[in-house]
Amino acid sequence: MTIRQTEEKDLSELLQLYRSVADDPKGIARSKKEVNESYIQSIWRGVQDKGLGMVAVLDSRIIGEIHASQKGIHIFDHLLSF
Repeated sequence: MTIRQTEEKDLSELLQLYRSVADDPKGIARSKKEVNESYIQSIWRGVQDKGLGMVAVLDSRIIGEIHASQKGIHIFDHLLSF
C-alpha cells in the first residue's frame, strides 16, 4: 500500500469510493444520496485552499482517503478540520 497526496485525477475514483462506503451502515455519516460530484468537489476545494488530502493506494486502486482543511476563522488558522 502507498499513501500519497490527493491529486485532481483521483476525484472520480474518490466519488466511487465514497458512494461504496456510504452504502455501508457502518461507513460514513453521509448517505449515498448526499455523496455526489458536488460533495467531492467541496473536499477538493478545501484541500486546494490550504488543506490536506491523502489517499491510500493498493494495486493501483484508491482504497482510502483522508482530508482536512481550514474553516476560515482567523483565530483557528493553525488548525485543520474535516
